Amino acid sequence: MSPWQAWHSAWNVAGGVRYHWQALRWRRTLWAPYTARVAAILGQWRQPTGRLVVVGPSAGWHLPSAWLEGFAEVVAVEPDPVARWLLRRRFPAVRWRFDTEDYFTPFGSRSWTDNTERLLTGQPDAAVLFANFFGQLVALYPDAVARERGETLAATPAYRAWQAAIVRSLADRPWLSLHDRLSSEFAPMLTNWASTDAVPSADLAARFWSADATVIDHLSDGWGSTGRRVYHVWQRKPAMFHVIEAVGSQGQ
Repeated sequence: MSPWQAWHSAWNVAGGVRYHWQALRWRRTLWAPYTARVAAILGQWRQPTGRLVVVGPSAGWHLPSAWLEGFAEVVAVEPDPVARWLLRRRFPAVRWRFDTEDYFTPFGSRSWTDNTERLLTGQPDAAVLFANFFGQLVALYPDAVARERGETLAATPAYRAWQAAIVRSLADRPWLSLHDRLSSEFAPMLTNWASTDAVPSADLAARFWSADATVIDHLSDGWGSTGRRVYHVWQRKPAMFHVIEAVGSQGQ
């Protein structure tokens, strides 16, 4: 990774230094309830493999150290150099291997799907955890993921085709994703909820917020075509609330 790429990763809009600062400020207070829920979800997600790939862990602010230490190797796909430094400092007993490639870019000489497949085929025996990653794609690659539809954003056909292909590729391995579905400056009416079916964003918003609340759709529906999924609220800042979806190969 070039110095320019490292600088860009450290200050990217989906995380980076600003996010680490928020974590240091709020992780023991506002973030604590959601972090406890993540630990419970991961504790139930027991895998037969000794290897784990974590996509977008940042500094692991929501990840439990004892759980990570249970793997023989943890591959962290994380371009942010500050995050990698913090991961080593915060989890010294974890057997880390770092990968700084961008397997999720829609740009370049490879097709979008082929680019992501490089990660999956290169780690055939590993479980995969997407750590609050898919909900950031609309910020990382806005032109490829979203298009204007009236006054709202809608997912592009290319993004949905890539997503469907990756869901099919994940079918033969244990995987779990925790990702932003919705966010708002307004406090939601619920703190958690579960469903046995996929939930459209409009229905999910109506369940968590009143009709007059402004809600942001992260365009991260569609992960996991069937099975149980759970939703938890993460209060990221005093006036910013996220509904996080947990879905994967074994249901939640």
